Amino acid sequence: MLQSIETSDSTERAWKSDRGSLRIRRPLPEVLIFIEEGHLDTTAVSLIAEASNSALKCPEPLHLFVDAYDLASYTPDVRKGPTDWLMANRSRLAVQHMLVRSKITKMGLSVASLALGGLIKGHASRASFRLALEQTLSDLRGRGRTSQLF
Repeated sequence: MLQSIETSDSTERAWKSDRGSLRIRRPLPEVLIFIEEGHLDTTAVSLIAEASNSALKCPEPLHLFVDAYDLASYTPDVRKGPTDWLMANRSRLAVQHMLVRSKITKMGLSVASLALGGLIKGHASRASFRLALEQTLSDLRGRGRTSQLF
């Protein structure tokens, strides 16, 4: 079970268990970054949904970034819950970028991509994922966006 941990960054929330961790950053109102490591269980689903639903208050389309590069495994609802959320809120989303490495996360990305069409952009390298994130942040800040506190 994930337990909340303190962070020094006011735009980040974090949870950890003995098997994995989840960090959620919101550098801009319409940008959410999920960093998933190790094994995620059912408790991650509500944390992801809560942050995602909060971000929907922003009138601009959301840009989601999921760093699952170090995610080794997860319970089935960790894939199903966020995928259902994406389907239900598709009209409010600009894109979801997802960085994956393990076979199970690549498989989950494939399943979600089929269900969501072109909404999800997969990345196999950290460099391309970072470039997409940096470009998005630069573009949005160029339009006068400022940091978002949780």
